[in-house]
Amino acid sequence: MLAFLMGIVVYSMRNDLSFAIVCMVNTTAMLSNDSTTHNVCTKVSAQLINDNDDRLLWSKAMQGSVLSSFYWGYLLTQIIGGYLSLRYGPKSVIGIAVTVTALLTLISPISATTNFYCFLIIRAIIGLFHGLIYPAMHTLLARWTPPDEASFICGLAYSGKQQLIICKKLQAAIKLAMLLSCLYPPYYANMVLRLAGHPYSTLLAVDIPWRQILTSSAVWATLAGHWASDFGAYIMMTSLPTFLSDVRGMDITSMGAVAALPYVLYCICITASGAVADLICSSGWLSVTNTRRIAIIIAFCSQVGFLIATGYLECDDILHTIIYLTLGIGLSGMAYTGYLVNYLDIAPIFAGQLLGIGNTLSCIAGILAPLLVGLITSKGTVSEWRTVFFITSAVLAVGGIIFCCFVNGEVQPWALPRTKTKSLRSTEDARILNKRVKNQNIKAFRCCRDEEFK
Repeated sequence: MLAFLMGIVVYSMRNDLSFAIVCMVNTTAMLSNDSTTHNVCTKVSAQLINDNDDRLLWSKAMQGSVLSSFYWGYLLTQIIGGYLSLRYGPKSVIGIAVTVTALLTLISPISATTNFYCFLIIRAIIGLFHGLIYPAMHTLLARWTPPDEASFICGLAYSGKQQLIICKKLQAAIKLAMLLSCLYPPYYANMVLRLAGHPYSTLLAVDIPWRQILTSSAVWATLAGHWASDFGAYIMMTSLPTFLSDVRGMDITSMGAVAALPYVLYCICITASGAVADLICSSGWLSVTNTRRIAIIIAFCSQVGFLIATGYLECDDILHTIIYLTLGIGLSGMAYTGYLVNYLDIAPIFAGQLLGIGNTLSCIAGILAPLLVGLITSKGTVSEWRTVFFITSAVLAVGGIIFCCFVNGEVQPWALPRTKTKSLRSTEDARILNKRVKNQNIKAFRCCRDEEFK
């Protein structure tokens, strides 16, 4: 629950701008200054025409820069977040990061209306502190999650991220995010104090085997699936409001409800697919490796198919646009059961560090996605958006193929406990100890769950 609530708070600060930017930019003024938009398939709504006071004159390229600026800072602290959580404990890292970003979020509305570059810098600094959070949270999950319930609990914890706050003014979105962020740290601190004595609340100090990590095919397979999934998610997360406004001509009020639908299904798919995956693995119907493969195949194939189909719909076909985007984005949530839980599968001790590496690489996708959309869709035509969808589909296809070819669902030898006298070199020894460690962890977690903590 703590991780779920944190996801709501963090993502409200991170992604409100995707909706707010549609409201804050003077769209009609930008279109009227462009004499080459005669082939645009769009209908600028009456609300946008009549409600342009205090709006900013930002081009598509500038909007793309604003949306990607968060990831400039987010890129730099992912691996550091994993290291700090292992050295100083993930609870302190999360608490400090959320509190600092709440203060920075407070001054964002002023900077947005005062100086464009100042706003970019503040968004980058917010990203800098946010980069510490999820590697630390994955470290927590690695210690607290029972191995036979990893898919469901990770899905439930991360489903809190998928929250889109609908707003009419940038200031309203930012202030709401700030309010949530200020309320969260006291609750978080109270929970940390209550659980301070729990045997799983501390981590073992171990050396990180960087050479083995960076040369592991299982790690790179998971990273490939992670990067592809995040690229597709960032494309839709930052661009869905713009697509609905530019191509479908939807106003802000109706757009909010429509754009929220895919993420409702997204959250359901994350948690439901995790529960099903745990059932399949614990029942022995499929191996962990094949379960991860199937999750990625379903997630990526559905997203590719529905995105391409959306690009060929008629401009006024709102109903099928909503259905296709809801199914495409919603079913893509199953990817969490594929790549995200796989970090816990292959290296539970170093799950935070691996997620830090994955998020670092995925930040490139976070930077490229809005910039790419801004450059390609400068006129907002249907053909431009088709190009965006085809590029996204190609990335998903390549990432999915790499993941399915090299994924591994077992704890890797370099991530297993090592004795003082020898390290595990035999693959068979690694498999035996891997099974033994899993069984011991399951029993330990079940025992601790039955205890009462004050």
